[in-house]
Amino acid sequence: MSYRKAEKRRRWGEQTMIREELKKRNTKIAEDYKSGIGVKELAVKYHLSEKSIQRILREN
Repeated sequence: MSYRKAEKRRRWGEQTMIREELKKRNTKIAEDYKSGIGVKELAVKYHLSEKSIQRILREN
C-alpha cells in the first residue's frame, strides 16, 4: 500500500467534481428560497431533509 504525501492528497470530491456540483445545487437552493419557495417545498424538490435545507441556507 502506498502513501501519498499530505500535500499531494486530493480533497474529497476533487476527482469527480462533486464538490462543484454540490456548490451549484446549494446556490440554486438559496436562490429558490430568496424567490419565495419555503423550506418544506425545497426539501421535497431537492430530495433533502428540512434540516439539510436549513443548514445550506445558513451557509449561503
